[in-house]
Amino acid sequence: MEFFERASGARMHTALYRPFAVDSTALTKAYYRDVARFLSRSARALSGSFLGLLNNRALKSRFAGIGQLSASKLFNYGVTGIIARSSGVPTDLRLQRLTGYGAYRNLAFKTFLGRRGDN
Repeated sequence: MEFFERASGARMHTALYRPFAVDSTALTKAYYRDVARFLSRSARALSGSFLGLLNNRALKSRFAGIGQLSASKLFNYGVTGIIARSSGVPTDLRLQRLTGYGAYRNLAFKTFLGRRGDN
């Protein structure tokens, strides 16, 4: 909140009185130093929080099987991408050389194939 206030000029709220404007006088070396100090201090806490959520048995049991669809439902609904792969359908448009989009045809990578859904 402090960094937002310093950059936007707003005080104790997120309503900008200058939409799409940033106070360029606030973006000094001290501002960037304070941001870097905050990030270095918060990395440990964020890492601990992430690991706590990742290893939480209660959350894992509640989220198991969310997004799991049968192959016929996936086809009927037109579902592709990560949801289809997480349900066990081995399709990835990025890996098809003829119909691939963007620069994916120039990249070499493998895709993840799940069995029990995605959340």
